[in-house]
Amino acid sequence: MSDRRRWAVVITATVFLVALCLRPALTAVGPVLPRIGADEGLGESAQGLLAALPLLAFAAASPLVHLGSRRFGMERTVLISLLVLAVSSVARSYTGEAGLWIGTVVIGASIAVGNVLVPVILKRDYASHVSRATGIYTAFITGGAALASIVAVPIADAADWRLSLAVWGGLALLAALVWLPRSVGAVGPAPVESREVPPVSVWRQPMAWLVTGFMGLQSTSFYLLVNWLPTIEISTGISERTAGVHVFLFQGFGLIGGLAIPAC
Repeated sequence: MSDRRRWAVVITATVFLVALCLRPALTAVGPVLPRIGADEGLGESAQGLLAALPLLAFAAASPLVHLGSRRFGMERTVLISLLVLAVSSVARSYTGEAGLWIGTVVIGASIAVGNVLVPVILKRDYASHVSRATGIYTAFITGGAALASIVAVPIADAADWRLSLAVWGGLALLAALVWLPRSVGAVGPAPVESREVPPVSVWRQPMAWLVTGFMGLQSTSFYLLVNWLPTIEISTGISERTAGVHVFLFQGFGLIGGLAIPAC
């Protein structure tokens, strides 16, 4: 393999590093949610809203992602979202109560960009190996989520919950630096006249609604468990660390499934 070809393969594989950043800022919250509530004076309802805000941001931001993609191109839009994710992860922890809420919303919106665009980039770059690449992509997402869950409490014990959440901004910044060569060399959006117009609106396709419903239900169950399973277990006397390990195991089985399904 030539040096140019090897470099192209490495650059293409950076999409998996981006995938690694798309869940830790969310899944690190559950194991330390009781500490956040105690420090910030948040009741159970407020804690529930705090955990739900990223999902509401997903719903609000996802339909708008295509606007940024058309203006800046997919690679540049992903780069911007990674930088915003890095800044908002730190701001959420260290800018007071208002920053906690606003930062959480911005984190959700920035992750929504990756949720929408990274699978499209993956399908484009690995057109001949979509199933295998999607399995690896899913494994990286799940692996990042699981890692954040299991280390959240140890980091909070060593420092505090603020660092436990903010540290993932460093991962997003690293991913942005690695992604930078792709965005610099990215081809901009295609001229309007060259774009293909879908023959049927996606809003009129029954399969699109079925997929939306399925993804919505599975996402709801996932985030409910990730955010509230630790709190429920802690309330029954299970230690915070053990609860974090349980969330890690829950997501670990998802990692195995993501790698195994393409082989089936």
